[in-house]
This record gives sequence, C-alpha cells and structure tokens, in this order.
Amino acid sequence: MAGCDHPDVNVEEIQGGSAADYNKNLTFLLHSENLTNYKWHRKGTGISRPSLMSGLPVEHCLSITLGLAGDSMHVPTLNLGELFLPLWCGLFQCAAMDTVDSWDWAVLKGEVWQNHGEAVGRAWPYMPTSFDRPPHNIAKKISSGYKGKEWQGYFYGLALALLHGILPSAYWKNLCKLVHAIRILHQRSIPLEQLLIAQSLLDKFHIEYETLYMSNVGLIVSILYVPAYMPCYTKDSRYLALVPQVCIQHGL
Repeated sequence: MAGCDHPDVNVEEIQGGSAADYNKNLTFLLHSENLTNYKWHRKGTGISRPSLMSGLPVEHCLSITLGLAGDSMHVPTLNLGELFLPLWCGLFQCAAMDTVDSWDWAVLKGEVWQNHGEAVGRAWPYMPTSFDRPPHNIAKKISSGYKGKEWQGYFYGLALALLHGILPSAYWKNLCKLVHAIRILHQRSIPLEQLLIAQSLLDKFHIEYETLYMSNVGLIVSILYVPAYMPCYTKDSRYLALVPQVCIQHGL
C-alpha cells in the first residue's frame, strides 16, 4: 500500500520530545503572522495553544513533557487486560483472511473459562487488604464493570499462576515478561539495574507479541507500545506508581 511501504520502525529508537523542543515549537506557533500561517504551524508542531501548565512557576513543577508521564493506571491494567482476555477467549474481531479457529492462544473457552473464573474468585481470601479491591470471578464479572484494581490484581497478581499449563508456553512466557516489567515499575523503590531490566523485558515483550500474534494485523494496537516508554518516564519523573489517577482519587 502506497505510503505504508516504508521499512520497519524500531520502537527502541524512537525518542521522546524534550522540554526545549516543546518551548521552541510553542514559540514558533505563537509567532504565526495570520490564521493561515497559524494553521500550518499548528499542523507542523502538533500544538494548538499554550498549556495551562505553562503558566505555573517553573521552579514548582515539572516541564510539560515530563509532567505528562505515562499512564500507569489505565494502560497496564484496563487497556492491556481488555486486549489479552478477548484474545485468549477467542472473542477478538479478526481480519477476513484469518479465522479464530487458527488461534492456538484462544484457550479460555467453555468449561476452561468458567473454571478459570472460579479460580480467580476463590483467591479472594488470600489477597492482602492493601490490594484495595481483590478481583471477582472474571468469567462472571468481566462484562459488568470489572474495576481497574481488579484488573491489576488479576493480570499482575493471579494470571501467571492460574494460566500456567493452560496458555501455550510461548504465550505464557511472553506474558511473564510484561508482568515482571510492570511489577518492577510499581515498586516504591527501583534501583537503576532493575529499571534497565524492565526496559529490556518490555522491548522483548513487544517483539515477541508481534511474532506470536502477528497473523492478524488488527491485533497490533497502538496502546500495546505505551508501556515501552514507562521506564524512561520513571527515570525522568520518578515513580509512575505514585502518580496514577487512582492515587489522586484516593488522596481526594
């Protein structure tokens, strides 16, 4: 397809924007001479107007680029959970040239799915109270408001153990890399060595995902690549686990 026949893009080589670049582009936009000029500059920079954050004293806040850190609440829990479960249940919409019957990862069906949900529900008494909201039976509750904390407890607490021996080995090991990395990024204290391990695991996770699930182009979604940048944000703006929406909600 014309326009899409460029070489593969290595996500490891994509660099985030700096505060200096943002301020330079903002100044460029604000010096637009007329409306037509402004529209061209807006399209070229991706900026439409100064942010409200730009009015805060620079000595009391992070820069625009560092202040808008990766989402450590919705992406790793809700978004990735709602990507992988439909895959494993064989519910994801596939392309016309593909069939769900060819998906060897779609193992959570029928009695296997029901038993898996019951196993999740039975783990409730063994979850620490600090987990806030232990996951319910996911087979019964997944379509009726499974909470973000439930997704977190399920995906990063129970899934590896409960899916061992059910999910084919290659897919289970791929999940292990994601879970290990996200667990590191949610620690209260993260040594640099572990941060580098998390980055390496996430890089390998994405490459493996493309290899394992790439039979259907529709299964490659942009949200999948957001966690790859979380170690960088953690290094620049400290601990992402302390600044997600859930912490703000509890603080209020």
